[in-house]
Amino acid sequence: MEEYVVFLRGVNVGGNNQVKMSDLKSGLLDGQFKDVKTYLNSGNIILSSMCSKNEVIDSIKEVVKSKFIIEIDMIIKNKTEIDHIMKSDPFSDTENDNSKRMVVMLSESVDEAKVSQFKEDNRIGENFYHCEDVLYIYYHNGAGRSKFTNNYIEKKLSVISTARNWNSMMKINEMMNENGR
Repeated sequence: MEEYVVFLRGVNVGGNNQVKMSDLKSGLLDGQFKDVKTYLNSGNIILSSMCSKNEVIDSIKEVVKSKFIIEIDMIIKNKTEIDHIMKSDPFSDTENDNSKRMVVMLSESVDEAKVSQFKEDNRIGENFYHCEDVLYIYYHNGAGRSKFTNNYIEKKLSVISTARNWNSMMKINEMMNENGR
């Protein structure tokens, strides 16, 4: 049994793509998933399955489509990948406001040359770090005012991405490590 975290992209944001987490959890438990837990209303699901990542994604997409009549993208990580994300935290002691620290997970690893285009854009003033299929961003003035948005990242890198703040990542990591898992 593999433990996964599924990060749904763009659900319950601004009144769009409404997915009630309790209904989603119920639908997932009716299928091939075990130990299903959700965190917050923004589409964070922890579950166990014997299936591969791609099979988990396909199953969840089917549940969401049948229960909520919407199609969504998602990023899925196993426990080892979450541990790696947490241990690779590049932020300095001066970048310690966890609500301004963001982890952007990408659907695939991208070349450093592609990521370097962000440094050339003078509208992007945030500190950011790239590690394979993850961007770590520190929004000094908050993410709400920034041009360094999820949509901007997807467009420039030609990937699917979804972001979570550091507080959420710490809680998800804690939930995955409960009961000695």
